[in-house]
Amino acid sequence: MKNILLLITLLLTLIKGTNGQSSYNYGGYPIHHKWKYIENNIARIVYPEGLKETAERALNIITYIDNEQNLSVGTKKKKINILINNSNGISNGYVSVFPFQSELYTLAPQDLNQLGATEWMDQLSIHEFRHVQQYVNMKQNVVQLASLLTGDYGWVGVSNLIFPKWYFEGDAVVAETALSDGGRGRLPYFFKEQRALCLDSIQYGYRKLEQGSLKDIVPSYYNLGYNMVREGREIAGPNVWSEVLKESVKFKISNIYYPFARGTKAFVGLSTHELYKEVNKKQNKLWRQQWSSMRNDSSKSISLDMPKNKVAFYQYPQIAENNTMYVVKSSFDKTSEIIKLTNYQQTKEEKITSIGITQSPSITYNNYILSWIETVQNPLFKEIRKQKIVIFDLSKNHKKVIGKPGYYFSPQVNHEGTQLMVVEKTEKLHYQIVIFDIKTEKIIQTIPNPDNFFVSQPQWATNDQEIFFISKKNHEISIQRLELANLKATPLVGWTKHVISGMDVDEKHLYFGASFSGIDQIYSVSLEGKARIRQHTNDKIGAYYPTVDPINDTLVYSNFTSKGYRLRKIAKNNFIKELPILPEKAPLIGGSLVKNDEEEAIEQLEFEKSYKEHRYIPWTPKLRPYAWSVYIDNNYFGAQILTTNLFNNFYANIGYKYSSIDEEINFNGEVIYARLPIKIKLRGEMVENQLSKEDPNSYEDYRWIGEASLPIRWVTGNYLMGTTFSADYTFHQLTLTKKNIEFTPKTYHYQISFYAQHQRAKQNLYPKLGQSLSFNFQDIKETENQKIWTFMGTTYLPGLFPNQGLKLDYGYQNLSPNLILNDYFNYSRGYSQRLGLINNTRKFGATYAFPLLYPDLGIFGITYIKRIWGTLFYDFQVSQLDEYITRIDNLVDQNRGTTPQDWYNEIAYGQDIQNGIEDGNRYFQRSIGAELYMDMNVFNSSNITIGSRISYLVDKMSNNKSNYTINFILSKNF
Repeated sequence: MKNILLLITLLLTLIKGTNGQSSYNYGGYPIHHKWKYIENNIARIVYPEGLKETAERALNIITYIDNEQNLSVGTKKKKINILINNSNGISNGYVSVFPFQSELYTLAPQDLNQLGATEWMDQLSIHEFRHVQQYVNMKQNVVQLASLLTGDYGWVGVSNLIFPKWYFEGDAVVAETALSDGGRGRLPYFFKEQRALCLDSIQYGYRKLEQGSLKDIVPSYYNLGYNMVREGREIAGPNVWSEVLKESVKFKISNIYYPFARGTKAFVGLSTHELYKEVNKKQNKLWRQQWSSMRNDSSKSISLDMPKNKVAFYQYPQIAENNTMYVVKSSFDKTSEIIKLTNYQQTKEEKITSIGITQSPSITYNNYILSWIETVQNPLFKEIRKQKIVIFDLSKNHKKVIGKPGYYFSPQVNHEGTQLMVVEKTEKLHYQIVIFDIKTEKIIQTIPNPDNFFVSQPQWATNDQEIFFISKKNHEISIQRLELANLKATPLVGWTKHVISGMDVDEKHLYFGASFSGIDQIYSVSLEGKARIRQHTNDKIGAYYPTVDPINDTLVYSNFTSKGYRLRKIAKNNFIKELPILPEKAPLIGGSLVKNDEEEAIEQLEFEKSYKEHRYIPWTPKLRPYAWSVYIDNNYFGAQILTTNLFNNFYANIGYKYSSIDEEINFNGEVIYARLPIKIKLRGEMVENQLSKEDPNSYEDYRWIGEASLPIRWVTGNYLMGTTFSADYTFHQLTLTKKNIEFTPKTYHYQISFYAQHQRAKQNLYPKLGQSLSFNFQDIKETENQKIWTFMGTTYLPGLFPNQGLKLDYGYQNLSPNLILNDYFNYSRGYSQRLGLINNTRKFGATYAFPLLYPDLGIFGITYIKRIWGTLFYDFQVSQLDEYITRIDNLVDQNRGTTPQDWYNEIAYGQDIQNGIEDGNRYFQRSIGAELYMDMNVFNSSNITIGSRISYLVDKMSNNKSNYTINFILSKNF
């Protein structure tokens, strides 16, 4: 039991550390947004005004699932708040247990390989509500105990400690596949990494797939989880995982170490490692059987100017004039950039430009103009995120933004280079195609979409008189052909539940990717006469993003490998077969899925339930305590309660602590209001020492703090940028009850900070380029004014090789005598004694970081080491010593009953000064050293970085026995 409590305590500590939020993370929506809600006993759904139909569909689906589709996970219920977000330009959703609520983002991904034919909000509702069912059913026995002790802290902390993340996501993917005619279990794209490893006879261990890798391509834990949960169902029945779940949270001695693995062994008959091996064995056999019946196509690889075994991704090829091709290239050590392959038959790479931060780095090309989208972040509200249309004119070597930001996707310039077509999603979830005049940047035409088909990846016909686009409606996909003259749309490729994604067109054919064969291949459909569909590729893993080369009569496309996307080409007139009938239903890809009698596809159901709509006021607290803690530590007893609301624009906590040694009582509370761009924080603290009135150390201490901050965040190309303005006021009243002395210092604190950081690739230790600056001014007014000015900055520069980087730290601080203010300065590393130095301190530091190993090493199932890296550093610090005092930690608590000037021990470090002063009254602290770090995952739950530092002190301090110091370092994320 002691070991369990130790693990729980450590995990909850890590969770608390990673949930600390800056003021920008509170709030998120403008005050003028109008909200409504509907509810029943299962959920309350809050949504923007005008989206009642979407909210009702989601509520009907999750109500049906909770009432009728629960045997495979458990029958426990708990009402949840769900927020529908139509203003965030990302495709995602989540369930939070801390606090217990969910959020669904309405934007569907443009690349249907990621989603399939199921309607986005239906699939999202199934997937995310499965997480609700999982967490609710986990809340029993040991998880229930943790929840009683610490609220949602314990609920999520112990659940994530017991259950691997592959179970959470894999079971949810199984649910979306079992409860629909789509789901990722029917998408070949979802299995491409697994097939690629099989083709190259690469076999990674269970832990590597569970934790991922920074050096190799591995299937995600979504894929691992789907295969493991599906196989468990096949072996032991569709409800086996509900039994594993109940077993894993029981109070049992054997559950001290990896209870989920023991539960799996008990009910599936195999341990998690054995189950993984069984999955791999069966699926590799399945892939090889599939490949044995495939005829080889005549495609040829395009040689690339890079090491053969380097992981890199060549995607979205676009053929241009003069045997030139443009393609998006990225890798584990570089973010997305557009490269030019001159005479691509021989392949010579030239970087054209970088692609900024975006959800989709796809590009299109026509008439010397490339186009794509990039993310635009609302500076004041984090939940408002749009896209801007970017074009790059190759003839002028000029990048330009077209129009104002909006919810835009898949832009393409016409063949004349005068107009740009793009998909637009409105806030009412209506999809339409709009056409811009490139010169004026004005919308000149909006193409109606009365049936509100989901619209994806439009393409201009070669004569610019027609457009083609992928559409989706009622869980089916087709390719539509629209004449601009009369705006009449007709299906070119009929409706199917198979995936269609990625298109290009010439005079006679439209080429597209589809999953008709069970593997994503390239197909064509004729534009003249009968719409014949032909299959051109027979790739064993998957062929994507076709582009036509009219000069060489070839198709160029990306195919997936165990080292990423590579480029291949094939003659246009080469085809494997013609499809006499368009396949309608999409089969399961990775093997059969055993289902309950109750598990029925939602497409077959009619939901007619309507709900009364209510107004929702987001600024009202509507609070629920979501976490609390009670702790006993030696002679201290304490408790704390936290609460917030659905929009996270109101937060409060209250705490109590009692010390039995000096009979000290501490009450504290904090409130944050973040409905407006300016965030308001109020904090109060009362400390009362209840010792005898005759005791000279008895006191009362009150602090009241008010803070206002304005955080601003935005995105510029590849840079995440932000600035924060803040000011706070502290009123401090300290009463020494025995001496009848009262101190009432008042502190004013002002801060301005700024940062700009280049987005990092997967392996980058530091941003390629970056800058951060902060200015602090503090002023305390009591018997005499005390001031401190602090400036600190950091600059990031590229290293000599990829993934290496140079970080420069610098700062200046000016102090007043007898300082009792907070010290924000970043001093030289290795020195344990920091002097409160009068006048000023200057600091410069340089750190060079470099990766050493990517071991992908698991240790006893407790930790998994992904990367080992090191740094070399040098710190130079000089301080002016007209006067000096020594800062004593916790001095205020230890020296009650003295005057503020006596709170610092004015010991003359004569020997230190003699050793340190080299010129006049300057005192030096210089250090040289090295650091060694390991990035790892602990308890299958939290990513942490641990390390150690050895410093050589050029200027030895008298309280150091040696010129060398060693420190241990822990951070909670990497």
